[in-house]
Amino acid sequence: MGLKIFQWNCNGISTKRGDLLKTLACHRPDIVILQESKLQPSQVNQPENTPLFPGYQIFRKDRTVADGGGGLLTLVKLSLNAQECDSPFDPPASVNDNLEFLFVKMWLTTQQSIIVGNLYNPPTNSLQLTYNPPLPKNLIISGDSMLTIPSGAKALRMPMARQSIVCFSKQTFT
Repeated sequence: MGLKIFQWNCNGISTKRGDLLKTLACHRPDIVILQESKLQPSQVNQPENTPLFPGYQIFRKDRTVADGGGGLLTLVKLSLNAQECDSPFDPPASVNDNLEFLFVKMWLTTQQSIIVGNLYNPPTNSLQLTYNPPLPKNLIISGDSMLTIPSGAKALRMPMARQSIVCFSKQTFT
């Protein structure tokens, strides 16, 4: 099973919902990873302020401080069984309140799952995440960030650009 993943720092989803709907209709990605949604926590229970995307379940994490920035959305096609899950990193980004993260676990089959991480780390923030190796199998981390993730003797670096880290076992999906 192949997956199409679309990642975008939308810099405010409310005014760009139409653009995203066109992209979804044209490319039909399975997973959409958005940073800087700029939605506020007070909008969660107001359906008119929460953007909806037909055919997708929405996982949302708003910035906790009301500064008008940040926020994450991860959209997953309804055909995939998905739920929000805990961060695989230790500590789970509590070392720095500026890092925003949202992890979603999806089951591709009854035996096979993946974890997709959506991260936003502001450009003024430098952070190193640690994980007791090895990194989880079938992990995809994508976002707009500058992160250093130690992995044994090697460090994987995500420069300030839209990049992904993908870790798969030998029994990966195709």
